[in-house]
Order: sequence, then structure tokens, then C-alpha cells
Amino acid sequence: MHRRALPWLAAQPALAILLYSCGSKPPSPTSVAVQPLSTATAPSAQPAQPSPVSNPAPVATDPLCGRPITDTSLLNRHPLAVKIDNITEARPQSGLAEACTVYEHLTEWDITRFTAIYYVENPETLGPIRSARLVDISLAAEYDGLLAHAGGSEPVRARIKASGLKDLDQFNLSPSDTTYYRIKSRPSPFNLYTSTALLRSLAGRRGWGEAKPQPARTFLTPNERRVGSPADVVKIPFSKENTVEYRYDKDKGAYGRYVSGAPHNDAITGQQIFATNVIVQYVKIIETDIVEDANGSRSRDMQLVGEGKAQVFHDGQLYEARWSRPSPDKLTQFLGEDGKPLPLRPGNIWIALVPLDMQGQILPTAQ
Repeated sequence: MHRRALPWLAAQPALAILLYSCGSKPPSPTSVAVQPLSTATAPSAQPAQPSPVSNPAPVATDPLCGRPITDTSLLNRHPLAVKIDNITEARPQSGLAEACTVYEHLTEWDITRFTAIYYVENPETLGPIRSARLVDISLAAEYDGLLAHAGGSEPVRARIKASGLKDLDQFNLSPSDTTYYRIKSRPSPFNLYTSTALLRSLAGRRGWGEAKPQPARTFLTPNERRVGSPADVVKIPFSKENTVEYRYDKDKGAYGRYVSGAPHNDAITGQQIFATNVIVQYVKIIETDIVEDANGSRSRDMQLVGEGKAQVFHDGQLYEARWSRPSPDKLTQFLGEDGKPLPLRPGNIWIALVPLDMQGQILPTAQ
């Protein structure tokens, strides 16, 4: 695919984030003859009652998404940071709906890509897997994560190696390795897939199986409610070809995701992707001297260490915030007006990394 790169870092008055308020067939049973011990009439047998099925009770909470878990051993491993494509030919993707956190960012083209974080989640299929970008170094380091991707430009791969990240690059594997595989139902390069189990098996072979538990984000209790500004629809025009909307569904208590007006579905479930929390994080974009393709498009990096403006959405409400990350090995916190961590609703999180020139272009409208 060749598309003309857009100079989106230049002034873009059309860029805006809009908020709208709205409401084998089973075997036959074997017969066994029983000789009665007396001539007395035996009482009729009562049908056996099935034993009740009990699900394990939650014993801990996932610190990154606030959801209850039943196996604390899941906390003693590295999160996976998986690079997933988002070009039209890559949709529907597999495994995005199960991710704890998904970061969406613009590439040097007028499209976005995802870095999906999986910690306690174990989807059986992930993909399509694509090449890494500079931003993935910072995102993986934030979680002390395992970076899963399919190559990248040579300068980007060199920086990943120099960073000391735990790199699960498909390009570094032998042809006989089956951690990543291609499916026949899609054309290359949109047909490369993997799974959390395959990635963790590879990591284990490299001695990266165990890790300290992740630091915790702040979450609301189930019945806790906060008052913000009504925000039933969040519109993020990354580009003309990739306008994203999140529309709040009161029954689900989450935002349905749309791309260019159509529901964004997950291939595993066949259902629309929903986000309990949506965060818009404004970041400084830096154009580098790294040439990504034959058209001369240059790679862009993002400053994710420091602080800046953010907006947090959940429960159909907007909460103005600041993001803060003092060092590369720290988890980004989203702070309220009082300077304390802004509590999120337990559930998955979608974070849009957008350029600074989108600030001040949020236009709330009542319907």
C-alpha cells in the first residue's frame, strides 16, 4: 500500500475533538439388570441432581484495569506490548477487545496503529502484527513490558536494541520458529498473527517469565459516582481517513468505538469494541531524521515523559486532567484538579495520543 503522507504536524484547523451529550452423538446408556434381594417392592429411584458449578471467587484486583481476578500468579509476569495494525485491510483485528489498555497513535501516514497491553488477559489470537515505531520504546518501558512486533525500520530496530527492552521481534526469530504465523485468509502483510501464550512461551525461553507486580492505577468503587461534564460522544479526527468516535452506551456503561462512522469490531467475538475508559493524552511530537520509506517519510517520536494536558472520559462524563510521568520506568498518572490521581472506572482503557495543537479545540454541544 502506498499512500501520500499527510503533513499533520503542521497547523490543522480542521482537527477537533467533539463531545456530544445524549442519552459424536452421545453413547447410548448401558442397561444393567439388578436381581432384587426380596419380594418387596423397591422404591423408585430418584434422578441424580447435578452438582452445582461454582466459579472461583475473586482473590485480587488487576492493578492496571481494576478488574477482579482469581489467580494471583498472573500478576507476577511482564505485561505484553503488542503492535497491531489499523489500516482498513487489517480490520477487523483480533484481540483488541480483550486488551487491558490500548494506545492509538498516528504513524507517518494518515493512519493510526495500536500498541495493546495485555497483563492478566490471555486472548488466543492477536493481530495483524506489524512493525514497531519509536513510541513503542517508551510505551513498553512504562510497563517493563515485552515488546511484540514484526520488525521496523533499521534505525528504529537499532534504538529498540540499544534501549535494553525485552524485545520479541519476529524478525529476530528463525524461520522454523512458530511464535508468529501467517493465515491464508488475508493477504500479506496483513496476515501475521500470534497469541499471548505463544509470546509468553518465547519470553520464558529467554528468561523473561517472571516479574514484579505492576503498580496500581486508581479506580472507583462499583457504586461510586463522580460529577463531570456530559460527554456522550467523543470524536477524534486523527485524519480524514481515520476519524474515531466513542459513543456512550448507558446499558453497557462503556463507549462503543466507531471508525469513519462504522462500528469497530473484533474478529474474535464479531462484536463491536467497547471501552470503559477513554483518555485523550496531548503529547509533543518530534520529527526525527529517520526515513521510514521510499517516499522519504520521516519517523516521528512522542514525548511521553514529563507532563501535559489530558481528558478522561467514563460514565458518559468528561474530567479535565493532567498526565504526569516523571521518568521512563514510571506508570503515567492522570491527575485531577486537586493534583491527586483521577480515579477510573474498573475496566479497559483506550488512550489516544494526540498532538499538542489539538488543545483548546474541544467543542461540547448539548443535544
